[in-house]
Amino acid sequence: MLKSISMRNTRGLIKVINILLVSIMMLTSCGQKQPSVEELRRQKAVEDSLQLAAQQRSLTYYTGLRDSLLLVAQELLKKNFVYEKDERYEDHGHYVHRLLRTTSNTSRCYIQTYATDDYRLQVKVYLVGTRAILPQTLTLSVGESYVSQTGDTHSFEAEGWHEMLALEDTAALNILRFIDGYREERILATMSSTKGKYKFYLSDRDKQALIDTYQLGQVMQDIHQLETQINQTNLEILKYEHRINHRS
Repeated sequence: MLKSISMRNTRGLIKVINILLVSIMMLTSCGQKQPSVEELRRQKAVEDSLQLAAQQRSLTYYTGLRDSLLLVAQELLKKNFVYEKDERYEDHGHYVHRLLRTTSNTSRCYIQTYATDDYRLQVKVYLVGTRAILPQTLTLSVGESYVSQTGDTHSFEAEGWHEMLALEDTAALNILRFIDGYREERILATMSSTKGKYKFYLSDRDKQALIDTYQLGQVMQDIHQLETQINQTNLEILKYEHRINHRS
């Protein structure tokens, strides 16, 4: 009973205190001089000027970083890559490592990768054999560590079976990241389906070409993100410049 009375008293006291606080705030606000329209206008002009300066600093930073990465990409492209595009069938071209061009590797099993000019990474695995296995999954393994990805399969027969498993975006990135992480190890590639399996080891030369492409793709994606940020920052700058000019 005492506890119940105490609780009611406490709630009542809190209610009274809240009413007093609200009353004090109202009296205080009534006693203060409210800023004039002109003062508010000047305050907003200062805020917009500060925001404009901040956006301009950001633009300088993003542009400088983008330009530095462009130099890195240009050096990589000049050193190891060629640009390919079939105007009849492709909306976007791609940069492929000189060692992994399809025309130079028609009769062997290997992994090819390239970075597209719309900032995507793709991986293709080529098999040449006497029978088709219609591969659905690529698994890379080093001891107990492995990564496994599924993709789309294309096959045709011409003096043996030629098959290709295509991996895009996240699947391609996972494969290339694994190769980059185990660059010093012997990596086993296993192509599998319900019809069978085919295994081969990645050569050191192929691993380096795949890693070079992975690094190029990462740089290109960073450039793309920076260009998006630059465009957004330019829009912000135009917004604040418009406000300031319109006000003056």
